Amino acid sequence: MIRPCAAPLPLPLPPPPPLLLLLLLAATMSGAVEDDAPPLGMDVLPLIKSVAEAVVPRDPPLPGRPWSDDLADLTNPDPSANGPAVGRLTRRGAVVLPDLGILAGERDWQLRSRIVRVAAGIGGSDGAGLTLRLTDDPDPRVRRLAVV
Repeated sequence: MIRPCAAPLPLPLPPPPPLLLLLLLAATMSGAVEDDAPPLGMDVLPLIKSVAEAVVPRDPPLPGRPWSDDLADLTNPDPSANGPAVGRLTRRGAVVLPDLGILAGERDWQLRSRIVRVAAGIGGSDGAGLTLRLTDDPDPRVRRLAVV
């Protein structure tokens, strides 16, 4: 006689990673969508970045380049981060210009406009050289800022 086998029991699911829990919590608490509004997509990239910044420790500045954190903040699209970085880099002076020259090749026109602000704020022949180089920028907004 063949005995019927028992149905396999479902295995317990492993607990979700803490990062996923934080993302889900942030998404549910954002309250960005009203009940009457049509469903829209949600931009989760800022949430992921903010959680990653809170969880992952920031690297120390590069040896010999104490302004590396300011360069990273300059590339940040958030004005509360890139605005103060412009001022700090300007105060450091001409030593930051080689690194800014490298960043001036990036595709983001807003980053290049911030580089113009730093180079013009530094002034002198070194700052003027980078500013003049950016007068040939492909974006007219960067060109206009560099000319002014």
